[in-house]
Amino acid sequence: MLMIVTLRQLVTLGVKTGLAIGVIFFAAAKLFPAGLLSLFTNDQAVIAEGVRYLSVICWTYLLFSVSNSLMYALQSVEITGIGIVMSSSTICINLCLNYCLIYGNFGFPELGVVGAAVLSAFVFQFSPVVTFCCLKADQILKCLVNGFVCNRHRWARLLTREVSEGQT
Repeated sequence: MLMIVTLRQLVTLGVKTGLAIGVIFFAAAKLFPAGLLSLFTNDQAVIAEGVRYLSVICWTYLLFSVSNSLMYALQSVEITGIGIVMSSSTICINLCLNYCLIYGNFGFPELGVVGAAVLSAFVFQFSPVVTFCCLKADQILKCLVNGFVCNRHRWARLLTREVSEGQT
């Protein structure tokens, strides 16, 4: 039997799967940060700094997984510009403000690894906001354009009716 799956069902499945994976990564990073980091290094100083970083950044795994699922859904329907705007803006924000928060430049406090984690957490929460604003701006623009086209045709119809009525 052929099963037809709608795009909405696929997006829902993707978001739920992403959220489940985000919960798993969140739980692992929150409960076993040193164990996870010891898979990559034996250096205790690196593990200690990594634990500080993970204690802040692990909260973003939930939102990031949902955000990425939605971004891939948008790309599947050929709305790729939003992904480009989101990625570019988050990279620029991270690049500029990491310099400030890690080393304490331009009057910012020197937070080191925790500063990088705080900023990354902020940027991951900022990404869905950028996506939402771009989607809304796109919808508003389409409504304005469609409204203009609709109104132009309506006015043309009204004007031609008035002209044809005036000639008879």
